[in-house]
Amino acid sequence: VAVQATDGVTVAGTARIDASGGAGGGQVLVGTTGRGRNQTMARRTIVERGAEIRADATGTGDGGMLVLNSLERTEMRGTLSARGGSGGGNGGFVELSGQGVLEAAGTVDVRAPAGTNGELLIDPDNIIVSDTAPPATPGGLPAGETITVEITTATGSVTADTGAATEWTRISTTAIENFAGTVTLDAARDIVVDDAINKGNGGLTLTAGRDVTLRAAVDLAGALNITAAGGIAINADAFATSMALSAGTGIAQDEPAWRHATATGSSSTWP
Repeated sequence: VAVQATDGVTVAGTARIDASGGAGGGQVLVGTTGRGRNQTMARRTIVERGAEIRADATGTGDGGMLVLNSLERTEMRGTLSARGGSGGGNGGFVELSGQGVLEAAGTVDVRAPAGTNGELLIDPDNIIVSDTAPPATPGGLPAGETITVEITTATGSVTADTGAATEWTRISTTAIENFAGTVTLDAARDIVVDDAINKGNGGLTLTAGRDVTLRAAVDLAGALNITAAGGIAINADAFATSMALSAGTGIAQDEPAWRHATATGSSSTWP
C-alpha cells in the first residue's frame, strides 16, 4: 500500500490502512517511495490521532514494514502496528522519519507473541541517551546546542520532535529498555549515550552521520551495532549477544570491558 503525493499526505483520524495477512504483514509507505532518506517524498506527511496503520501477520508469519517520511515535516499521532503472527513469526519494521521536522506522539507495536520482537527506527539530527536534562556528565552538549525534546515514554509509545541541527532529542534509558524489540537510533549528526542502558528485550543499533560516544555502560539481550561516518569513542563497558562497530575515522577505546571482544583497525566485530 502506497499513500503518496508531491505536496502533502494526510491519514485522517478515522482512516484505517491495513496490509495485514495470514502468512505475514505487507508494506505500507506513507509520504515516501521506500525506506531510508534517498526516496521521493511528500513535503508533509501527517497521521492524525485515531488513525490506524497495520501490517500484522494474523496467522503464522512475520510482521510487515511501515515507513513514514517527508521532505519538510512528518507528524505521527496515530497507531502503527507490524506484529508477528500468533502461530509463529517475528515482529516487523517501523520507520518514523522526517528530513526536516519529525513530531510523534502515537503508539508503535512490533511485538511477536511467538517469535522475536521487531524494530523501530527514529532519526533526528542529534540524540543523547540520558535520564537527566540537561545531562549531568561534565562537558554536556556542545556550546550553543540545546535539548528541545524529551522521549521518556516506554512500552512501545513514542514521542519525538526534531528541528534545527543544533537541537538535540533526549531519549530516556527507560524508553529504550521497555520498548519490546530492537531500537535503532539514526542521527544525521551525533549520538551520545550518557546514562547506562540495560535492555533485556532486544538489541540496539546506533548510526550517526558524524560521531558516536559511549559515556555509560550498555548491557543488551540482543545485538549492539554502531556505525559512524566520523569516530566512535568508547568510555564505558558494553555487553551484548553480538557486537559490530564501524567508524570512518577510527575507534577510540578507553579500556572498557567488552564481552567476547576482538578489534582491529576502524572496523570491529564480536561473535
